[in-house]
Amino acid sequence: MNCPACGGLNPVDAVYCGFCAAALHPDAAEQEPPLPGQGAPAFTPAAAAAGLETAQCAVCGYLMAVADTACPRCGTPRGMRLDPAAALPGSYAPAAGYGGQYDTNTSGTRGAVPLELKGGWNWGAFWYSWIWGLNHKTPITLAALLFSLAGRLVPFLGLVNLGLAVWFGVRGNEWAWQNRRFDSIDHFRAVQRAWAMWVLGSFILVLVLFAIGVAIGLAGALESLQ
Repeated sequence: MNCPACGGLNPVDAVYCGFCAAALHPDAAEQEPPLPGQGAPAFTPAAAAAGLETAQCAVCGYLMAVADTACPRCGTPRGMRLDPAAALPGSYAPAAGYGGQYDTNTSGTRGAVPLELKGGWNWGAFWYSWIWGLNHKTPITLAALLFSLAGRLVPFLGLVNLGLAVWFGVRGNEWAWQNRRFDSIDHFRAVQRAWAMWVLGSFILVLVLFAIGVAIGLAGALESLQ
């Protein structure tokens, strides 16, 4: 079934488009999504039957294909679940990291980022930029390599490269979770911690080499005075 709004191809039993979450039937918008645990048994769209990667909707249990940004059955955004603590009914909260049977690992799907991973600083993205980006399937960080090479010809571009590094450090956690697959939030943190340790080691190495260079220079200056 093709979505009348975006043209995306959806399973025949879908109620909402998995690409843009538009209603596929005239009366679909009037239907309320079922509460957790009240939905029918999980459907199996063609993508799941073909053995492609899927993610289970945290609200109704529908098996979404890897390209679905919203549940084709109930319209719940990928990686989200109904928030029972919200003031307004029908509000969503990230499913990953909340504990319980409705948790969904949204890493590598360009879906929702768990609240505990939003913000913060990513040292790997800041220091290693495009090297970290290639490892985390984030090609936008290659801009740092381009500006670094161009900076050899136009020194001003070096400041642009520094600005990019700061931007990567700020957005690194979200990009890493959205673009690379992790086993869990703990696994994500362990990987980013390892990158941070490499950054620390590199920084210490630079300081040691700088100190050795200064010592050699002073020794040479003293020798020339004698």
